[in-house]
Amino acid sequence: MKEEFWLQLLFVIVVLLVFLLLYCMKKKEEEELEKQEEEGNENNASSKEEGNSATKKQSVEEAILSLLRQRLGDACNEIGKILLTEVKNILSSTNNNNNSATITTNNAYQQLNDKGEDITKASAPLLLSAEFWFTHGLKCFDVCHDLRNIALLRCNLCQCCKIRANANVALPKKGGGGATTHGRGESSSSTITSTMTTANSNNAATNTAVGHAEACLQEAADHLLLAHEALGQRDSDPMTWDMVSEELAATFLVLGVRRRQSLLGGGATPVVVQALRLTPGKERSVVNPMERAMEIYTTLGNAHQAAAAHYQLALFYSRVWTCQRDESKTR
Repeated sequence: MKEEFWLQLLFVIVVLLVFLLLYCMKKKEEEELEKQEEEGNENNASSKEEGNSATKKQSVEEAILSLLRQRLGDACNEIGKILLTEVKNILSSTNNNNNSATITTNNAYQQLNDKGEDITKASAPLLLSAEFWFTHGLKCFDVCHDLRNIALLRCNLCQCCKIRANANVALPKKGGGGATTHGRGESSSSTITSTMTTANSNNAATNTAVGHAEACLQEAADHLLLAHEALGQRDSDPMTWDMVSEELAATFLVLGVRRRQSLLGGGATPVVVQALRLTPGKERSVVNPMERAMEIYTTLGNAHQAAAAHYQLALFYSRVWTCQRDESKTR
């Protein structure tokens, strides 16, 4: 009996030892799993922190880069404005010298003009340089999405186009092709042929100048339309929007007047010639910009300029009506 008791006790002890060993092994595995999970969480946390720090660093770099681009665009704009001012000084000194012989200024350009030198040639490279700097600044502002400065630079480019349209700047002509040249060839057979050739070349030069002015004004209007497109709507920047609208309306009105003059000519142009020039397409090319200018002025509440646009439209319609009827009956 005692032997059986001790055997049973020994068996129970062995079983307990086995269960204890299994429990210890399971506990150890659980501790290892917890340790691995903690290490994984730490790695994830560190990776998240690294990712957040990298994102913050990238955002800071982008902000600095955007600021540098804005400063570069501002510098380009200032350089272009300085060059544009010099172009205006050159052209104004030339006009003043042509209008008054007794005018005296201390301007260096005026001194050159007094020496008989053609200072208008200096305006061409300056104007091209101004356009270059404005365009480069526009690209910088476009990248950093500075809408207000994009619109302002479009206005400056519009001013450059208007100067090319209205001033005698020695630059290639737009819209009408280059100046026509005639080879020497054989001698003319008669004086009539020579006179007709001269008249045709003069007409070609006139048409080239007219086409150049209209092309420059149309380009100026396109810049202002792109300025409106960049702003999107008036609520984004009401002051800049209204300024661009005023400039756009003035450009459309000048463009319409230019086209009317090129189409119908002055008061000395015969009515028959005016009637031959009229076509529905050309008439709409005159009316459309005037109507758009009138609409813009009306929207802005500028009654004075809206009345001016109405007057120019009325003048055009009266000229068209005169051309479509006999001039003596009209009078």
